[in-house]
Amino acid sequence: MRLSDYLTRNKITRTAFAEKAGLTVPTVSRAASGRTYPSLTTLRAIVGATAGEVTPNDFFDNEEIT
Repeated sequence: MRLSDYLTRNKITRTAFAEKAGLTVPTVSRAASGRTYPSLTTLRAIVGATAGEVTPNDFFDNEEIT
């Protein structure tokens, strides 16, 4: 599940999620919008704060490389 979908489904603001995950609001905004790939530390925080509903794989395209 994408982070933006998680936030919408659970009616959580980016500010509230940032606080819960121990991240900054700009970091959460960038991760939720897909503008950048989160760092390993950020990925761990997001996975933990979502209880595994958002996984590292959710940030990368699942297209097969040929």
